[in-house]
Amino acid sequence: MTKLLAFWNKLVGDEIDLSPENRRFNAMCSLAFVGIIFGIMLNFVIQAYELVVYIISCGMLLSLFYFLARFKRKFHVSRVLFAIIAHLLIVLNYFLNGGINGPTLLLELVIFFLMIAVFERKYAPIWVMLAMVLPSVAIVIEYFYPDIIISTYASRAFRFLDNVISYNFTIVFVVASMLFMRKEYDDVVAKEKKNTAEVEQLNSKTKKLFSIISHDLRSPLATIEGYLKEINTSDVADDVKGQLESKLLEQTERTAQMLDNILVWSKSHIDGENPQFERVELISQMGLTFDVVKDVAARKGVVFDCGATGPIYIFGDPGKIETLFRNLVQNAIKFTPAGGEVGVFGKKVGNAFQVEITDTGIGMSDEAIRKLFTLNASSTFGTENEKGIGLGMVLCGEIIEQHNGTIAVESGLNKGTKITVKLPIRG
Repeated sequence: MTKLLAFWNKLVGDEIDLSPENRRFNAMCSLAFVGIIFGIMLNFVIQAYELVVYIISCGMLLSLFYFLARFKRKFHVSRVLFAIIAHLLIVLNYFLNGGINGPTLLLELVIFFLMIAVFERKYAPIWVMLAMVLPSVAIVIEYFYPDIIISTYASRAFRFLDNVISYNFTIVFVVASMLFMRKEYDDVVAKEKKNTAEVEQLNSKTKKLFSIISHDLRSPLATIEGYLKEINTSDVADDVKGQLESKLLEQTERTAQMLDNILVWSKSHIDGENPQFERVELISQMGLTFDVVKDVAARKGVVFDCGATGPIYIFGDPGKIETLFRNLVQNAIKFTPAGGEVGVFGKKVGNAFQVEITDTGIGMSDEAIRKLFTLNASSTFGTENEKGIGLGMVLCGEIIEQHNGTIAVESGLNKGTKITVKLPIRG
């Protein structure tokens, strides 16, 4: 069944490359080929050899139209040629194949249905007019000049057989075409619903993010402003000024990290920026990150230790990998009091590289863990009132997912935290 469906999709064409009308035309041509094959066999059986030649000629023309539309991407030219020639042939078929006693009127219905399906709505009146006028004129001509109608049937039974089969083919063709168009419609509706849901989700996240920004960035910026005002005061002692400058540096670094996380998130969700994957030596990339956070830990009085042997290669985005481990380690430092420890250790486990980030900090509750990777997490304060907006861990979860990795959290209040990250190794 899968192979048959794949073959059908190949006949019809890809929805990305072809318009819906083009795919409908290809689908209906494919169905018509089946009808032509049966028509050739039927007319051969009923000994209508002239019609066999006629139907083969029609099949060759249909093949040309299908080839132009499907492979040469000349759908608009193909459908116009088909419309003109099909209506000329239907009139010819009426007089060559039994007139009103033949199957031509049913075939005209098939042509009419195809025209409605593959042309824009504005052309519908033309096809309605042709579907009504051409058969009516042909019937009137037959009524006044019955001798011009050629009967190709060897017997009365063959005529009835031809009409019964043509009627059933018309039903099958129309139903199959309608099912194809219904599936096409359902796919579009499903895609629109998915896009709408994604847009609503993005809007919800964006509103939440800007709510966080407007509320939580105000505080650190106000603190920085206060430090600058104090430093600008002329009567501030040198030792106090040095302390203020140190605090100002820390506050600026934390605020810069917040803004960096916001920038990374917005590029991914609002601008639609995708990760730029390449072969990354993970140990070296982690080392660059740890060189930065060591100073943060030292200023806070937190013992920082790390260990991993390499080289270990993964297929990832270097910038996002740096963001991942920077957020995880800085988060551990943030919630670890002075005199505590933060450790980062990595090892190969099967076809993945496992990194454990542990700390002896204040830990978190089960409810906090459940909300950790969502924008529903509350703003947090570290052990020295370091402000956070909770976006860093959201980014970590998304980066892990983009790299086909996993992340697990073990923690308890006043019991520290262990975060385990696994990233697939690339040889």
